[in-house]
Amino acid sequence: MENKKFLEEIVGKKINFLIGAGASSTWLNTLEMENSGKSLEDVYTECEDKYEKLILMALFFDKSVKEGLVIKDIENEDNNLKNTIENYKNFIENVVNIANMGGFEQPKRVNIFTTNYDTFFENAFDELALINPLIKFNDGSSGFFTRVVNYKNYYFNYIHSGASDYFRREIPSINLYKIHGSLTWKKIKKSIVSDFSNEKKNEIMNIGNYVSELRFQSMNVERLERELNTSKDPVQYLNNISLSGDEKNKLEKFGDSYKELLIVNPTKRKFAETVFENYYYQMLRAFSNELEKKETVLIVFGFSFKDEHILDIIHRAQYNPELKIFVIPYSEEDIEFIKEKMSNFKNVEFITEFDEKKNFKNGDFDVFNSLLSGEYDD
Repeated sequence: MENKKFLEEIVGKKINFLIGAGASSTWLNTLEMENSGKSLEDVYTECEDKYEKLILMALFFDKSVKEGLVIKDIENEDNNLKNTIENYKNFIENVVNIANMGGFEQPKRVNIFTTNYDTFFENAFDELALINPLIKFNDGSSGFFTRVVNYKNYYFNYIHSGASDYFRREIPSINLYKIHGSLTWKKIKKSIVSDFSNEKKNEIMNIGNYVSELRFQSMNVERLERELNTSKDPVQYLNNISLSGDEKNKLEKFGDSYKELLIVNPTKRKFAETVFENYYYQMLRAFSNELEKKETVLIVFGFSFKDEHILDIIHRAQYNPELKIFVIPYSEEDIEFIKEKMSNFKNVEFITEFDEKKNFKNGDFDVFNSLLSGEYDD
């Protein structure tokens, strides 16, 4: 698809993004069960022993969660971290440009639905707000010292009238819906609060300390992960691990601390907290409502299409004749898998970009940003 055609399809429409773990994969990874063909959720469900389940969650935390709370000066940090944040910033700048391309009466509100727990979007928002005050970034929270997260905070349009009130115009606004929760969230009474304090950083660090101290049969966490990923039968592999009393004690301490995080777990039983579970379903309803509106666009990348709740919503929304879905896949195998999951609906279009060997270029943000810059060549 040429960038001109793509822009014609989305400018002036109600634009929604669905962004998954692939967007942060240059910094955060997932725990894959490569040889068995099973997901972490599959293995977790098959395990009956609570310590085996805790081992899986400890590995998941170590691989996919603990480095996601990015609240720091990145000048001297890892290049992968700086590149990841830069990708997010470029993406947001392009989204704002799209919002500004529409006419005076056209909507300038863009929704970003993400399953990621990390804070890359918040970092990008914060840096861009410093240089462009005429953009409204909304993460669903309100307040000053105590920022309470509530889904009702998303339904606003923002008007700029100038110092003399001679004109009124809508300014671009970006709503960030963190469907699977956030590492910054915590519960206070019956509310969810967004917390970017050092206390929150210390909480994540303390959970990580429990994991780093774990040893299983003289193996550290990194080696255990490699062995588990390459095993043809991960459940049996876990069954064969013998744990000392000290290891069991540390796993239980990890589990108690991990439960405090308000994030959706990659397990059948996704929630340990009712307040968060209610909020999760409110976010799903918001996603469903947006996809059912007229002249709506959904752009998907970094998302595996394996989340049953989200996939069900997309299936229902595909009957909206005014919905157009663009998917940026990770691989050719992804295209076949997604086509099967999406039942070959006609309102789905794949955006792909190949290198000289016909492999996908390092995509997601790169493909989307190149579409907007005029550099895209399908």
